[in-house]
Amino acid sequence: MKPLLTSACLVLAVGSAASGQILDTFSSGTNSGGWSFGGPSEVISPSGGNPGAYLRSSGLDTTIPWLRCTEGTPFTGNFRAQGVTSASIDVNVFATDFNIGAFPLSLILVSDNGTPGNANDDWGVYLMGAGIPAPGTGWKHVTFSVPSQSPTVPTGWNFIQFGAGSPASPNWTALITNVSRLEFSFGDPSLFYIFQQWTVGADNIGLTWAPLCYANCDFSSSPPILNANDFQCFLHDYAVQSSRANCDGSTTAPVLNVNDFQCFLNAFAVGCT
Repeated sequence: MKPLLTSACLVLAVGSAASGQILDTFSSGTNSGGWSFGGPSEVISPSGGNPGAYLRSSGLDTTIPWLRCTEGTPFTGNFRAQGVTSASIDVNVFATDFNIGAFPLSLILVSDNGTPGNANDDWGVYLMGAGIPAPGTGWKHVTFSVPSQSPTVPTGWNFIQFGAGSPASPNWTALITNVSRLEFSFGDPSLFYIFQQWTVGADNIGLTWAPLCYANCDFSSSPPILNANDFQCFLHDYAVQSSRANCDGSTTAPVLNVNDFQCFLNAFAVGCT
């Protein structure tokens, strides 16, 4: 039974104040991510989901369905600072015109390239996951690992351009620290598929995050995680008066002081667990 929620946006404590999950269940007709397939007939159905309410889109005349959240919602922003670790979704394909085969469900992280009103320079990176369910076979849950702390584009992720003004190559740090949209495509987003009519559904769209290791200042992922580069990183943040250097969270001027150095040393000594 789906839990009772006051909103489709649910924050769950799963170990510490820095851990949790945001989950769109579409309960009570809410849609905190502003999710849409862009179809001509799109509703939040009160039943038939996995379980309960879900987002249903009918009459989609397209190559593959493409589900997008709205910019500025809780499913966007600085994934690295938030410590995002995964994204997940339940999908259903109710009907298609033709046999769709084993189309992969893909997760796309999109950058508006600093120009929200200009789609011509949008770009992103995507990861293909498990295949979408065949029509009539029911709901399927798919989870994607999102290595937000990686310093470079993670293995398995691919660069995609959405307009003529898109950059020629990806800047993973620029993207992961400012994700404009979270999207799911019901196929490989780089391929062209035949147009057909689709009826599809989405439910339980989630974004999960875990505690960050403060001492891993440079966000390295190769062992040893903590090394001399983290000291250099902290010294740089302190020198430029970055708020990241306020290790002890003080608010009294001067905010950055010797206590932050001691705080960082303590965090480094404890290590990353």
